[in-house]
Amino acid sequence: MRYQKIELGDPGEIIAGYTAECNGNWGNNEPEDLKNYELLGDELGIDTDRMIRIRQKHTDNIACVTAADGGAGIIRESLEGFYDAMITRESGLLLCVVTADCTPVWLYDPVKRALALIHSGREGTKLKIAAKALRLMQDRYGTKAQDIKAAMGPALSKKHHEVQEKDLEGFDEYFSKEEQARFISTNERGRFNIDMETAIRISLERAGVEGRNIHAGGICTYESKDLYSWRRDHDPRKRILSFGALG
Repeated sequence: MRYQKIELGDPGEIIAGYTAECNGNWGNNEPEDLKNYELLGDELGIDTDRMIRIRQKHTDNIACVTAADGGAGIIRESLEGFYDAMITRESGLLLCVVTADCTPVWLYDPVKRALALIHSGREGTKLKIAAKALRLMQDRYGTKAQDIKAAMGPALSKKHHEVQEKDLEGFDEYFSKEEQARFISTNERGRFNIDMETAIRISLERAGVEGRNIHAGGICTYESKDLYSWRRDHDPRKRILSFGALG
């Protein structure tokens, strides 16, 4: 098993990372994929009954999870409904989301010891899901935005994130024209390219997260042959698993 670490805190504080292509598939409550979760758990020292994998559907729904939810979507039925983010204060509970061009986002509060893991695709970003996850952490755990350490994992880069005009509908409900100009540009084909990392960064900064505490890896899934990309592979079974747990 091989995965890449996301640096968010000192060793022992938090576990965060994502898997590479050689790690196989990561189905939701699918027996044929259980071995992959078990192997990852062996490396991380976390049992499958302490993992949670949500069913994702490009929503802005956020689950607040505890130990009682352990194993959901891994070794037992998933949480009821669809979610695209989770928050927790439970140590040793591994939050899991899958991506294949969308952006995984980690929000870590080292003061209140809280964690969010977010699947932020184009639609989720329009719905400001990362900022909403932060707001829920503030409401539930007393998190302060200035304490947050944020990170973004591999995702489709602006160069390869080409869309039609209709795909831009909804950005103007949250982002100003000046902000949109920072992450949307017109190309020579008369279509548009979107920089999702910048859009998410703007959303988090507007929510009060300090810019110096927002880290983007700048890794493009389309260009990285050891990572899955929907645009490149068009395989619905191929996904990157992003995960995080409080130490």
